Amino acid sequence: MASASSNLTSAYPLAIAQAVLAGIVVCLDVPPLVWHIKHRNFAPVVLIIYILLLNFENFVNAIIWSTDDISHWFPGVGLCDVEAKFIVASSTAVPAATLCILRKLANVMDTKNITISQTKAQKRRAFIIEILLCIGIPILSMIFHFIVQAVRYYIVGISGCTPALSQTWLAIITIVIPPLVITLGDVYYASLIAFRLRKYRSKFDALLSASSTSKARFFRLFLLALTFIVGIFPLQLWLLIMNWPSDIVPFVWSEVHGSWWNTWIPLFPSDGAVAPDHWMQLASGFLVFIFLGLGQEAKEMYMSWATTIGLQNLVYTLSNKSSQLWSSSSLSFGRRSNTSSSSEKDAELGSISKMDSTTSSPGVEKGHMYPPRASDAIDQPIFGEHGLGDKGKRLGLVVGWLGRLKLLNGKVVGK
Repeated sequence: MASASSNLTSAYPLAIAQAVLAGIVVCLDVPPLVWHIKHRNFAPVVLIIYILLLNFENFVNAIIWSTDDISHWFPGVGLCDVEAKFIVASSTAVPAATLCILRKLANVMDTKNITISQTKAQKRRAFIIEILLCIGIPILSMIFHFIVQAVRYYIVGISGCTPALSQTWLAIITIVIPPLVITLGDVYYASLIAFRLRKYRSKFDALLSASSTSKARFFRLFLLALTFIVGIFPLQLWLLIMNWPSDIVPFVWSEVHGSWWNTWIPLFPSDGAVAPDHWMQLASGFLVFIFLGLGQEAKEMYMSWATTIGLQNLVYTLSNKSSQLWSSSSLSFGRRSNTSSSSEKDAELGSISKMDSTTSSPGVEKGHMYPPRASDAIDQPIFGEHGLGDKGKRLGLVVGWLGRLKLLNGKVVGK
C-alpha cells in the first residue's frame, strides 16, 4: 500500500524530463523569434510562437500534473479552457505557417515571375494571404471546435489539458481533415522547390540575388520545413487512418452540448507515459533553434547582446580560441593529405566504398498510440454533481498539433 501511494504522489521521471526539456526549448527559441520579429518575417514568427508556446504549455502542465494523484489534481478551470483552444488552433497554424514559408521560397525559385523589388500592393497582398492562412484558419478552427467539443476539455497526467471532440462527421470535417489538407499543400510546395532547385541550379545564385535572400537563409528555412513534413506528415496520415471512428454519429447540438458539458471534466492517469506528440513538439523546438538560431545573422545578434551586457571580451576570447583550434586542425589535416601517396588514397576510397550503412527507425508501441477508454476516466464535477446520463456519449480526444486525433473507444456514462 505504501509503495502504491508513493507512486501516486511522486512525480514521474518523464514528467521531470518533459518540464526540463520544454524549459530549455523555450529559452533556446526566444533568440530566433526576436531576430525574425526584427526583420518582419511574419510566417516564421508565427511558426516559432506556436512551437514556443506549445512547449511552454508542456513545461507548465508537466509541473502541475506530474503525478497520478487525481484527488489532488488542479481541475484546470481557466487554464485548460485557454490551452485547449490554443492546441486546436496550433493544429492548423503550424502547417499553415510552414505553407507560407515554402510558398515564399517557391516564389524565389520562380523564373517566370522574377521580382527585383515588390511594390506596396504586392507586399500588401502577400501579407494578407499570410494573415488569412496563419491567423484566419486557426480562428475558424477554434470556433468550429466549440461547436463540436463534447466536453470542455480532458486532463491527462503529465500531458495536462487536452481538447475534446464529439465523434461526429462535423468534427471530422472541421477539425481533423483541415490540418491534413494544409499539410498536403506543404508537400506540394516542398516538391515544387526541389524540382526547381534541380532544374534551375545553374541560375540559383542569380535568383537569390534578385530576391535579396542569402543561400544559407534559404536552405535553413527549406530544411526546417522539409524536416517537419518528412517527420510529421506520414505519422499524421497513419494516425488518421488508424483512429478513424468506426461508429460516427450525426451531429445534434443538444446531445453534444448536454447538461454535463460545462460541469464534467474527465481525468486520465498517465501511468508515467507521455504522448508521442509532446516529444514531437519538443523536437520541433530544438529543430527551430538548430536551423534558425545558429546562423551567421543569429551569431551577430548574440554578439550584440553580449556587447550590451559587457561580455564582449569573453565572447571574443572564446571565438578566437575556437578559430585557432579550427585553423590548426585544418593545417594539420592539409599536411597529412599532401604527403599521402596516391595508393593510400585509393585504399582509403576503397575502404569507404565498402562500408555499409544501416538505418533503424524506432518503433512506436501500440499500447501508447491508443488512448485509455473513456470509462476509465475519473469524472470530477466542478460546478455540481452532473453526469452524462444513462444513454452515454461517445467522445473523442484531440492531442497535439497538426490535427492528431485520438478517439476513445468506450462510452462515458455518468453517475
